Amino acid sequence: MKQYNYNDLKRVIKKIAIPLFSVFIISSCKGQSSQSNFSETNVSATPSLQKKVDPKTIITDYHRISYDWMRDTYVTYIKEDGYYYLTGTTRIPHKAACWDYNDGLYLWRSKDLKKWDSLGLVWSFKKDATWQNEFRPLPKGRSGDLSEEKGVGRRAVWAPEFHYINGDYYFTTCMNWHEYLDKEKNGRVFLLKSKSGKPEGPYIDPIGKPLANRIDSSLFQDDDGTVYFVWQDGKIAKMKDDMSGFAEEPRDVLQSKYSDNPYIEGAFITKKEDKYYLIQAAWIKEKPNGKRGYFSKGKKISYDCVVSISDNIYGPYGQKFTSAQHAGHNNIFEDKDGNWWGTMFGNPRSGITPTVYANPTIYPLEWTEDGKCFPKK
Repeated sequence: MKQYNYNDLKRVIKKIAIPLFSVFIISSCKGQSSQSNFSETNVSATPSLQKKVDPKTIITDYHRISYDWMRDTYVTYIKEDGYYYLTGTTRIPHKAACWDYNDGLYLWRSKDLKKWDSLGLVWSFKKDATWQNEFRPLPKGRSGDLSEEKGVGRRAVWAPEFHYINGDYYFTTCMNWHEYLDKEKNGRVFLLKSKSGKPEGPYIDPIGKPLANRIDSSLFQDDDGTVYFVWQDGKIAKMKDDMSGFAEEPRDVLQSKYSDNPYIEGAFITKKEDKYYLIQAAWIKEKPNGKRGYFSKGKKISYDCVVSISDNIYGPYGQKFTSAQHAGHNNIFEDKDGNWWGTMFGNPRSGITPTVYANPTIYPLEWTEDGKCFPKK
Protein backbone atom coordinates (compact mmCIF):
# COMPACT_ATOMS: atom_id res chain seq x y z
CA MET A 1 0.00 0.00 0.00
CA LYS A 2 1.27 3.49 -0.91
CA GLN A 3 2.26 5.57 2.09
CA TYR A 4 1.24 9.29 2.20
CA ASN A 5 3.13 11.88 4.17
CA TYR A 6 1.45 14.90 5.83
CA ASN A 7 1.84 17.24 2.84
CA ASP A 8 0.42 14.59 0.48
CA LEU A 9 -2.67 14.28 2.68
CA LYS A 10 -3.17 18.04 2.70
CA ARG A 11 -3.16 18.12 -1.11
CA VAL A 12 -5.70 15.28 -1.34
CA ILE A 13 -8.04 16.88 1.20
CA LYS A 14 -7.83 20.24 -0.60
CA LYS A 15 -8.76 18.64 -3.94
CA ILE A 16 -11.84 17.03 -2.43
CA ALA A 17 -12.95 19.74 0.01
CA ILE A 18 -12.99 22.80 -2.26
CA PRO A 19 -15.42 21.36 -4.87
CA LEU A 20 -17.67 19.99 -2.13
CA PHE A 21 -17.68 23.35 -0.33
CA SER A 22 -18.55 25.12 -3.59
CA VAL A 23 -21.51 22.79 -4.18
CA PHE A 24 -22.70 23.46 -0.63
CA ILE A 25 -22.52 27.25 -1.08
CA ILE A 26 -24.40 27.16 -4.40
CA SER A 27 -27.11 24.94 -2.95
CA SER A 28 -27.47 27.14 0.14
CA CYS A 29 -27.80 30.34 -1.89
CA LYS A 30 -30.65 28.86 -3.91
CA GLY A 31 -32.75 28.77 -0.77
CA GLN A 32 -32.30 32.45 0.16
CA SER A 33 -34.92 35.04 -0.63
CA SER A 34 -34.89 38.77 0.12
CA GLN A 35 -31.13 39.28 0.15
CA SER A 36 -30.27 36.98 -2.77
CA ASN A 37 -28.37 38.23 -5.81
CA PHE A 38 -30.43 36.49 -8.46
CA SER A 39 -28.79 35.70 -11.78
CA GLU A 40 -29.82 37.89 -14.70
CA THR A 41 -30.13 34.73 -16.80
CA ASN A 42 -33.14 33.71 -14.72
CA VAL A 43 -35.23 36.58 -16.14
CA SER A 44 -36.29 36.46 -19.76
CA ALA A 45 -36.47 39.70 -21.76
CA THR A 46 -39.82 41.29 -22.57
CA PRO A 47 -40.31 41.76 -26.33
CA SER A 48 -40.17 45.45 -27.30
CA LEU A 49 -42.29 45.03 -30.43
CA GLN A 50 -46.02 45.64 -29.89
CA LYS A 51 -47.99 44.32 -32.87
CA LYS A 52 -51.24 46.06 -31.87
CA VAL A 53 -52.85 47.87 -28.96
CA ASP A 54 -54.53 45.47 -26.55
CA PRO A 55 -58.13 46.69 -25.97
CA LYS A 56 -57.75 45.79 -22.27
CA THR A 57 -55.19 48.62 -21.88
CA ILE A 58 -57.41 51.42 -23.19
CA ILE A 59 -58.90 53.73 -20.55
CA THR A 60 -62.58 54.39 -21.24
CA ASP A 61 -63.89 55.13 -17.72
CA TYR A 62 -62.02 57.94 -15.99
CA HIS A 63 -62.56 60.80 -13.53
CA ARG A 64 -60.74 64.06 -14.20
CA ILE A 65 -59.95 65.63 -10.82
CA SER A 66 -59.42 69.11 -12.26
CA TYR A 67 -58.36 71.01 -15.38
CA ASP A 68 -55.27 72.34 -13.64
CA TRP A 69 -52.00 71.63 -15.44
CA MET A 70 -50.21 68.69 -13.82
CA ARG A 71 -47.84 65.88 -14.68
CA ASP A 72 -46.96 62.71 -12.74
CA THR A 73 -50.28 62.54 -10.90
CA TYR A 74 -50.04 60.82 -7.51
CA VAL A 75 -53.02 59.91 -5.31
CA THR A 76 -53.07 57.89 -2.09
CA TYR A 77 -55.48 57.04 0.70
CA ILE A 78 -54.24 57.41 4.28
CA LYS A 79 -56.53 55.40 6.52
CA GLU A 80 -55.09 56.93 9.70
CA ASP A 81 -56.66 60.32 8.93
CA GLY A 82 -59.37 59.22 6.48
CA TYR A 83 -58.26 61.44 3.58
CA TYR A 84 -57.19 60.93 -0.01
CA TYR A 85 -54.23 63.09 -1.01
CA LEU A 86 -53.22 64.41 -4.43
CA THR A 87 -49.92 65.86 -5.59
CA GLY A 88 -47.89 65.99 -8.79
CA THR A 89 -45.50 68.06 -10.88
CA THR A 90 -46.89 71.57 -11.30
CA ARG A 91 -45.94 74.71 -13.18
CA ILE A 92 -46.28 78.35 -12.23
CA PRO A 93 -48.71 80.68 -14.04
CA HIS A 94 -47.63 81.96 -17.45
CA LYS A 95 -45.08 79.19 -17.92
CA ALA A 96 -45.58 76.59 -20.63
CA ALA A 97 -44.32 73.65 -18.59
CA CYS A 98 -42.18 72.65 -15.64
CA TRP A 99 -38.95 71.55 -17.25
CA ASP A 100 -36.77 74.38 -16.00
CA TYR A 101 -38.58 76.18 -13.22
CA ASN A 102 -41.42 75.87 -10.72
CA ASP A 103 -42.06 77.14 -7.22
CA GLY A 104 -42.40 73.97 -5.10
CA LEU A 105 -44.85 71.33 -3.96
CA TYR A 106 -48.63 71.59 -3.78
CA LEU A 107 -51.04 69.28 -1.97
CA TRP A 108 -54.78 68.62 -2.13
CA ARG A 109 -57.02 66.32 -0.10
CA SER A 110 -60.49 64.80 -0.34
CA LYS A 111 -62.85 62.64 1.67
CA ASP A 112 -64.55 61.05 -1.35
CA LEU A 113 -62.26 61.39 -4.44
CA LYS A 114 -64.74 63.94 -5.83
CA LYS A 115 -64.44 67.22 -3.94
CA TRP A 116 -60.84 68.30 -3.43
CA ASP A 117 -59.58 71.00 -1.08
CA SER A 118 -56.25 72.69 -1.64
CA LEU A 119 -53.71 72.74 1.18
CA GLY A 120 -51.66 75.14 -0.91
CA LEU A 121 -47.95 75.43 -1.55
CA VAL A 122 -46.74 73.26 1.32
CA TRP A 123 -43.02 73.40 0.41
CA SER A 124 -41.47 76.25 -1.56
CA PHE A 125 -38.02 77.13 -2.77
CA LYS A 126 -38.31 80.65 -1.34
CA LYS A 127 -39.32 79.66 2.21
CA ASP A 128 -38.25 76.08 2.80
CA ALA A 129 -35.43 74.98 0.50
CA THR A 130 -31.79 74.64 1.58
CA TRP A 131 -29.37 72.90 -0.79
CA GLN A 132 -32.19 72.65 -3.35
CA ASN A 133 -32.05 76.43 -3.94
CA GLU A 134 -29.09 76.27 -6.27
CA PHE A 135 -29.84 77.17 -9.88
CA ARG A 136 -28.20 74.94 -12.48
CA PRO A 137 -26.98 76.02 -15.94
CA LEU A 138 -29.40 75.62 -18.81
CA PRO A 139 -28.84 72.64 -21.11
CA LYS A 140 -26.76 73.32 -24.20
CA GLY A 141 -28.68 75.21 -26.84
CA ARG A 142 -31.34 76.50 -24.43
CA SER A 143 -31.76 80.18 -23.64
CA GLY A 144 -34.32 82.56 -22.23
CA ASP A 145 -35.72 83.97 -19.01
CA LEU A 146 -36.82 80.70 -17.45
CA SER A 147 -36.84 81.57 -13.77
CA GLU A 148 -38.61 84.21 -11.74
CA GLU A 149 -35.57 85.02 -9.62
CA LYS A 150 -32.29 84.64 -11.43
CA GLY A 151 -33.00 85.38 -15.07
CA VAL A 152 -31.41 82.34 -16.66
CA GLY A 153 -31.17 79.04 -14.86
CA ARG A 154 -33.12 75.93 -14.00
CA ARG A 155 -34.48 74.79 -10.66
CA ALA A 156 -37.62 72.68 -10.36
CA VAL A 157 -39.02 69.79 -8.34
CA TRP A 158 -40.59 66.93 -10.23
CA ALA A 159 -42.76 63.92 -9.54
CA PRO A 160 -43.58 64.30 -5.82
CA GLU A 161 -45.30 61.57 -3.82
CA PHE A 162 -47.00 61.93 -0.44
CA HIS A 163 -46.68 59.23 2.24
CA TYR A 164 -47.63 58.53 5.85
CA ILE A 165 -44.94 56.45 7.55
CA ASN A 166 -44.99 55.52 11.25
CA GLY A 167 -46.98 58.57 12.31
CA ASP A 168 -45.23 61.13 10.10
CA TYR A 169 -46.05 62.74 6.76
CA TYR A 170 -43.38 62.64 4.05
CA PHE A 171 -42.81 63.81 0.50
CA THR A 172 -40.43 62.12 -1.87
CA THR A 173 -39.45 64.18 -4.89
CA CYS A 174 -36.54 65.04 -7.18
CA MET A 175 -34.60 67.95 -8.65
CA ASN A 176 -34.25 68.56 -12.38
CA TRP A 177 -30.47 68.71 -12.30
CA HIS A 178 -29.56 67.34 -15.72
CA GLU A 179 -26.05 68.44 -16.56
CA TYR A 180 -23.99 65.35 -17.30
CA LEU A 181 -23.60 63.12 -20.34
CA ASP A 182 -23.52 60.23 -17.89
CA LYS A 183 -27.20 59.72 -17.04
CA GLU A 184 -26.31 58.11 -13.73
CA LYS A 185 -25.20 61.55 -12.51
CA ASN A 186 -28.36 63.39 -13.60
CA GLY A 187 -31.05 64.55 -11.19
CA ARG A 188 -31.25 64.30 -7.39
CA VAL A 189 -33.84 62.43 -5.29
CA PHE A 190 -34.62 63.46 -1.73
CA LEU A 191 -36.98 63.22 1.22
CA LEU A 192 -39.04 65.84 3.07
CA LYS A 193 -40.74 65.44 6.46
CA SER A 194 -43.53 67.47 8.05
CA LYS A 195 -42.09 69.40 10.98
CA SER A 196 -45.53 69.98 12.51
CA GLY A 197 -46.84 66.44 12.12
CA LYS A 198 -49.60 67.85 9.89
CA PRO A 199 -50.04 67.23 6.16
CA GLU A 200 -49.84 70.96 5.41
CA GLY A 201 -46.33 71.13 6.90
CA PRO A 202 -44.04 73.03 7.08
CA TYR A 203 -41.63 70.50 5.56
CA ILE A 204 -37.95 70.11 6.24
CA ASP A 205 -35.23 67.94 4.72
CA PRO A 206 -34.42 65.57 7.63
CA ILE A 207 -31.28 64.29 5.92
CA GLY A 208 -29.99 67.60 4.60
CA LYS A 209 -28.76 66.31 1.26
CA PRO A 210 -29.84 64.23 -1.73
CA LEU A 211 -30.31 60.53 -1.10
CA ALA A 212 -29.09 59.59 -4.57
CA ASN A 213 -28.72 60.72 -8.17
CA ARG A 214 -31.42 60.31 -10.86
CA ILE A 215 -35.15 61.12 -10.62
CA ASP A 216 -38.67 59.85 -9.75
CA SER A 217 -38.55 58.73 -6.13
CA SER A 218 -41.07 56.74 -4.09
CA LEU A 219 -41.51 55.05 -0.71
CA PHE A 220 -42.93 51.62 0.04
CA GLN A 221 -43.64 50.20 3.51
CA ASP A 222 -43.92 46.42 3.64
CA ASP A 223 -46.19 44.40 5.92
CA ASP A 224 -43.39 43.96 8.47
CA GLY A 225 -42.90 47.73 8.74
CA THR A 226 -39.70 47.87 6.67
CA VAL A 227 -39.54 51.00 4.50
CA TYR A 228 -37.88 51.04 1.08
CA PHE A 229 -36.84 54.00 -1.04
CA VAL A 230 -37.46 53.36 -4.77
CA TRP A 231 -36.48 55.56 -7.70
CA GLN A 232 -35.81 55.93 -11.43
CA ASP A 233 -36.45 52.56 -13.14
CA GLY A 234 -36.29 50.26 -10.12
CA LYS A 235 -33.37 51.33 -7.98
CA ILE A 236 -34.04 50.43 -4.35
CA ALA A 237 -32.59 50.71 -0.85
CA LYS A 238 -33.96 49.83 2.57
CA MET A 239 -34.37 52.88 4.84
CA LYS A 240 -33.08 53.15 8.40
CA ASP A 241 -35.76 52.80 11.07
CA ASP A 242 -35.58 56.53 11.86
CA MET A 243 -35.74 57.44 8.14
CA SER A 244 -32.37 59.22 8.39
CA GLY A 245 -30.87 57.53 5.34
CA PHE A 246 -30.26 54.21 3.64
CA ALA A 247 -29.72 51.13 5.78
CA GLU A 248 -28.04 49.29 2.89
CA GLU A 249 -26.22 49.95 -0.35
CA PRO A 250 -28.64 50.81 -3.16
CA ARG A 251 -29.20 48.16 -5.81
CA ASP A 252 -31.30 47.58 -8.90
CA VAL A 253 -34.22 45.22 -8.54
CA LEU A 254 -33.85 42.22 -10.79
CA GLN A 255 -36.38 42.70 -13.55
CA SER A 256 -37.23 41.65 -17.07
CA LYS A 257 -35.99 44.25 -19.52
CA TYR A 258 -37.36 45.08 -22.94
CA SER A 259 -35.31 43.54 -25.74
CA ASP A 260 -34.51 46.96 -27.23
CA ASN A 261 -33.62 48.42 -23.79
CA PRO A 262 -35.65 51.67 -23.89
CA TYR A 263 -35.47 54.41 -21.26
CA ILE A 264 -37.65 53.55 -18.24
CA GLU A 265 -38.68 55.87 -15.40
CA GLY A 266 -41.36 56.52 -12.78
CA ALA A 267 -40.73 53.43 -10.62
CA PHE A 268 -43.39 52.73 -7.98
CA ILE A 269 -43.85 49.55 -5.92
CA THR A 270 -46.99 48.35 -4.20
CA LYS A 271 -48.23 45.02 -2.87
CA LYS A 272 -51.41 42.99 -3.30
CA GLU A 273 -52.03 39.50 -1.92
CA ASP A 274 -48.33 38.83 -1.21
CA LYS A 275 -47.29 39.90 -4.71
CA TYR A 276 -45.09 42.92 -5.37
CA TYR A 277 -46.03 45.12 -8.32
CA LEU A 278 -43.39 47.23 -10.03
CA ILE A 279 -45.11 50.10 -11.85
CA GLN A 280 -43.07 51.95 -14.48
CA ALA A 281 -43.43 54.40 -17.36
CA ALA A 282 -42.26 53.66 -20.91
CA TRP A 283 -42.80 55.23 -24.33
CA ILE A 284 -44.30 53.40 -27.26
CA LYS A 285 -42.21 54.65 -30.19
CA GLU A 286 -42.62 54.29 -33.93
CA LYS A 287 -39.67 53.40 -36.15
CA PRO A 288 -39.32 54.73 -39.71
CA ASN A 289 -40.55 51.35 -41.00
CA GLY A 290 -43.84 51.83 -39.13
CA LYS A 291 -43.21 49.26 -36.41
CA ARG A 292 -44.26 50.31 -32.93
CA GLY A 293 -43.04 49.15 -29.57
CA TYR A 294 -41.10 50.02 -26.48
CA PHE A 295 -38.03 50.98 -28.47
CA SER A 296 -35.02 53.06 -27.47
CA LYS A 297 -35.39 55.30 -30.54
CA GLY A 298 -38.26 56.49 -32.70
CA LYS A 299 -41.19 58.89 -32.73
CA LYS A 300 -43.00 59.05 -29.38
CA ILE A 301 -46.53 57.69 -29.68
CA SER A 302 -47.93 56.93 -26.21
CA TYR A 303 -46.55 57.17 -22.68
CA ASP A 304 -47.75 53.96 -21.04
CA CYS A 305 -48.01 52.35 -17.62
CA VAL A 306 -46.15 49.03 -17.67
CA VAL A 307 -46.16 46.52 -14.81
CA SER A 308 -44.27 43.44 -13.67
CA ILE A 309 -44.86 41.13 -10.71
CA SER A 310 -42.61 39.37 -8.18
CA ASP A 311 -42.77 37.27 -5.03
CA ASN A 312 -39.88 39.27 -3.58
CA ILE A 313 -39.41 43.03 -3.39
CA TYR A 314 -35.90 42.76 -4.83
CA GLY A 315 -37.10 40.55 -7.68
CA PRO A 316 -36.96 38.77 -9.95
CA TYR A 317 -39.90 40.58 -11.57
CA GLY A 318 -41.45 38.73 -14.48
CA GLN A 319 -42.08 39.94 -17.99
CA LYS A 320 -43.58 43.41 -18.24
CA PHE A 321 -47.12 43.88 -19.49
CA THR A 322 -48.84 47.07 -20.60
CA SER A 323 -51.42 47.90 -17.96
CA ALA A 324 -52.80 51.19 -19.32
CA GLN A 325 -52.16 53.18 -22.47
CA HIS A 326 -51.35 56.90 -21.95
CA ALA A 327 -51.07 56.40 -18.16
CA GLY A 328 -47.28 56.57 -17.89
CA HIS A 329 -45.71 57.81 -14.65
CA ASN A 330 -48.56 56.98 -12.36
CA ASN A 331 -49.37 54.98 -9.26
CA ILE A 332 -52.13 52.60 -8.26
CA PHE A 333 -53.92 52.71 -4.91
CA GLU A 334 -56.70 51.06 -2.94
CA ASP A 335 -59.59 53.21 -1.72
CA LYS A 336 -61.35 52.95 1.64
CA ASP A 337 -63.89 50.49 0.21
CA GLY A 338 -61.30 48.09 -1.21
CA ASN A 339 -61.54 49.28 -4.82
CA TRP A 340 -58.36 49.87 -6.80
CA TRP A 341 -57.58 52.93 -8.92
CA GLY A 342 -54.85 54.11 -11.24
CA THR A 343 -53.73 57.69 -11.78
CA MET A 344 -52.80 59.41 -15.05
CA PHE A 345 -52.14 62.84 -16.50
CA GLY A 346 -51.97 62.37 -20.27
CA ASN A 347 -48.53 63.26 -21.60
CA PRO A 348 -48.67 66.29 -23.94
CA ARG A 349 -45.69 64.92 -25.87
CA SER A 350 -47.64 61.92 -27.13
CA GLY A 351 -47.91 61.37 -30.88
CA ILE A 352 -51.52 60.33 -30.34
CA THR A 353 -53.58 62.80 -28.32
CA PRO A 354 -54.37 61.18 -24.95
CA THR A 355 -57.84 61.16 -23.38
CA VAL A 356 -56.82 63.91 -20.96
CA TYR A 357 -54.08 66.44 -21.55
CA ALA A 358 -51.79 67.18 -18.56
CA ASN A 359 -54.66 67.04 -16.06
CA PRO A 360 -54.80 65.04 -12.79
CA THR A 361 -57.07 62.06 -13.45
CA ILE A 362 -57.96 58.71 -11.89
CA TYR A 363 -59.47 55.60 -13.45
CA PRO A 364 -60.90 52.40 -11.86
CA LEU A 365 -58.94 49.16 -12.12
CA GLU A 366 -59.97 45.55 -12.45
CA TRP A 367 -57.89 42.44 -11.84
CA THR A 368 -57.54 39.29 -13.88
CA GLU A 369 -57.30 35.78 -12.43
CA ASP A 370 -53.55 35.76 -12.98
CA GLY A 371 -53.11 38.94 -10.91
CA LYS A 372 -52.78 41.55 -13.66
CA CYS A 373 -54.47 44.97 -13.51
CA PHE A 374 -56.14 46.84 -16.35
CA PRO A 375 -58.55 49.79 -16.72
CA LYS A 376 -62.04 48.75 -15.70
CA LYS A 377 -64.54 48.62 -18.56
